[in-house]
Amino acid sequence: MFRWIRGWVHLSVEGSGRERFLNLCRNRGMVVWNIISGECGYTCCMYRSDYLDCGDLVRKAGVKVTCIREYGFPGYLLRYRKRQAFFAAFFLSLWLIWFASLHLWEIQIENNLYYTDDQILSCLKEYGILKGIRKSKVDCEAIEQELRDTFERISWSAVSVEGTVLKVNVAENYGTLEAVMADTKPGDLVAETDGVVKTLVVRKGIAQVKPGDSVTRGQVLISGSVPRHNDAQEVTGYEFVHADADVRVESTISYEDSLNPDQTEKIYVKGKGCVYHIGLAGRNFSLSGPVRLFWKLTDRISEAVGAVGISGKGKMSSGSSMNTTSSTNTTESGTDEIGSGFREVFLPEPGISFHFYKVEQKEYRICHRWLSEEEASVLLQKKIDEFLENMQKNQDVVVENQVRIYYDSVVYRASGNIVFLSPQAGYQPIDYSALETEGNQTEQENSEE
Repeated sequence: MFRWIRGWVHLSVEGSGRERFLNLCRNRGMVVWNIISGECGYTCCMYRSDYLDCGDLVRKAGVKVTCIREYGFPGYLLRYRKRQAFFAAFFLSLWLIWFASLHLWEIQIENNLYYTDDQILSCLKEYGILKGIRKSKVDCEAIEQELRDTFERISWSAVSVEGTVLKVNVAENYGTLEAVMADTKPGDLVAETDGVVKTLVVRKGIAQVKPGDSVTRGQVLISGSVPRHNDAQEVTGYEFVHADADVRVESTISYEDSLNPDQTEKIYVKGKGCVYHIGLAGRNFSLSGPVRLFWKLTDRISEAVGAVGISGKGKMSSGSSMNTTSSTNTTESGTDEIGSGFREVFLPEPGISFHFYKVEQKEYRICHRWLSEEEASVLLQKKIDEFLENMQKNQDVVVENQVRIYYDSVVYRASGNIVFLSPQAGYQPIDYSALETEGNQTEQENSEE
């Protein structure tokens, strides 16, 4: 390899002083090998740099030296010296590989369950970490702190650069589990849902299950009856405690929802109509305007106006004023009124009053509109997100969302299963009778022995 990099030549030496030429090369420290004698001289091999420096030795020895062929990298460059584009592309490729190795081209996120990859990538994007950024601009410690500050459930994070890959490893906590029972009375911790136990951390009590076991609702997970043993490992009694543990069960719930694609909406028509109301002694009379008689469907938006009252003796009450409040009332007939004024007068006789007011109405038409697949997907997805948000409020962690939105030729449906981790915090009193029965059986067995 060294000889190929340095380059050598195959020579032909002719003349009477060829032996002297070899001695001169030896005295100067030039390496000559593969010497083969012939009729008119001999052939040999010599490094290319030595061949270029041996001109004075050739003249001194009086020989004729002819280069038969050049070998090695220098000769290769000399032979292809006119192919500049090839060498330019070769060195450009080397430079591109070196330049690309200085940047990040992939971001890998591991061990995230609650937060999605898109959420974490959006946080990194806001912080300025994108694909293609130089590795020298990546501060791993600052990124770790930013992730912990942005996401509440991330309690630990590790960011490292491996080659051209940025690896983000996070650990999420499940928040603080609020105790259901405020007191410390002895009791057993029982399962509130059916599923498979995923995590189990016991603080007080004896675990009755282990991670991977299937449990049903009401099954005892942590027993509050802690047995006491003697030197012979015999049960001599029980210590009753309030079972305390962090138990999470993976459960599956079915989700089902539908949406009719045929939706109705109101289209208002120009024009207004008036309806007058007159009341006397608790009775109300309505007088419709001529335009109102030809309308089929109308909207009534009521705007109640405060009354100007007159006292029982026919005098204006002190401090009375006009107070306006707006509200929307839809009647059974489907009309909405726009109130424009209200007056109420109390007659001298007690219990008798007279009032009158006018309302305005607008006509509308009922139009049917067929929901597109995109619109129905948005509405159904909004309901799914609200359902998942309510689960998170109950401290349930969604592991997998298998709900699918599709059209079954009648309605749009959203159906599927939701896999989630649910904290178990149900308690029940200790069954002392079962312990007494177990103790009696143990004493009977010991007496028989």
